[in-house]
Order: sequence, then structure tokens, then C-alpha cells
Amino acid sequence: MNYGLGIYFAAAIAFSLFLGFLLRKYFSKTVIVDLICLVTITFIVSVNTVLGAVLNLNVPYFSALKYDFQALPFLVLIGASLSFKGISLLQAAKLKAASKKWVFYLAAAAAVILLVASLFSSMYYVNAISKRDYLQYRVEPQVDYGYALLNPTPITSGSQLMAIQYLSFAIVLTGLLWASRHKLKWYFMRGNAQ
Repeated sequence: MNYGLGIYFAAAIAFSLFLGFLLRKYFSKTVIVDLICLVTITFIVSVNTVLGAVLNLNVPYFSALKYDFQALPFLVLIGASLSFKGISLLQAAKLKAASKKWVFYLAAAAAVILLVASLFSSMYYVNAISKRDYLQYRVEPQVDYGYALLNPTPITSGSQLMAIQYLSFAIVLTGLLWASRHKLKWYFMRGNAQ
């Protein structure tokens, strides 16, 4: 099993950065935040690369998960900015000519699809990882060094704790939708008025 970032999450980050820098005119509020996150991620990975490659220290290389974990919140912030960028693209599409409008709608749909896909793939990996009693994060698949985690009480497939995990995800998503209900209502009402 691959315990990496996940293909959908990595695609969401790449698409968010692509949109942010390509259409920075529409995302003037978030492009500086994306840039700060990108610089921070680059700094963290660079320091760990220097420790592993230049200073020839094995621990930062073989335990890359532990040493690069500080970059994860910044990766999540870049990926999560797709929600704002999708809404901004929908608003910008209304002001564009009919020939360019479909490009903005397509980009907004891709942003939402990548955001939802990365969320569901994360739910799948949380589910799959919580069933295992031993995890070893490796840099190279054949090398038996890495950062190991022991789980003395793994969750079984029929466990009530698995249902609590899914219920927790549903509660968080419901809370996010509830918190943004006024903005969504305003957007849909404005869309119907035009």
C-alpha cells in the first residue's frame, strides 16, 4: 500500500498552484498566501535534503515522513484554496463573453472535483490505515529502513469505530456547508437573478 500524499491530493495542489499563478488577476487575495506556502514547503524540503544529501545524514532521508511532516499543513492550505478559487472562477465566468465562459466553468468544475476526490481518497486511506497494526513509511520500497508506527488496537472492518470515523467526516462536511450557507445562498440567488 502506498502511504504517500495521494494522487488526487497532489493533483489538487498542482492545479491550485497552476490556477493561482496563471490567473493571479482573479485570485489577488490568495496568490500571496499560495506563494508563502510554496516558499515554506520549499524551505522545509530543502533543509531536509541538505541534511540527507549534503551532510550525509541517514535519519532525515530514511525517516522523511517525520522530517517533512512540517510541510503538510502548508500543502493542505494550498489544496484547500481550491474552494475559494472555484467560487471566484464561477463569479468571473458570469462576466466573460460566451466563448471564454466555458473555460472558467470547466476550471471551476475541475477544482471542485479535485477537492472532493482528494477528500474521499483521504477518507479511504484513513480507513485502510486504521485497520493495520504496523505501518512502516519507507523512502525506497526495497530498503527496510523507515519511520515505523505500531498500532496495538487496529480497527476491524465491522467495528463501530469505523462508523464513527465516517460519521465524523459527515459532521465536518456538514459544518463546512452550514458555515458557508449564506455565501452559497447568495451565490445561487445571484446566479438565478441573472
